[in-house]
Amino acid sequence: MRPGDLLTASEMLNITSDAARMRLNRGKEDMLYVMEKIFENRKILINEYQNSLIDKI
Repeated sequence: MRPGDLLTASEMLNITSDAARMRLNRGKEDMLYVMEKIFENRKILINEYQNSLIDKI
């Protein structure tokens, strides 16, 4: 997990960041799903950006 992930998840679920942290600690299914989506999309975004830099060389 990286800085900002809980804030992003809380915005996605329309809850406070404290509530997001508690839901994560409890292993709530909706929170785990949102965190997985954040991780997956971060990887995709990083790969797409890095590939675009390679294409410019």
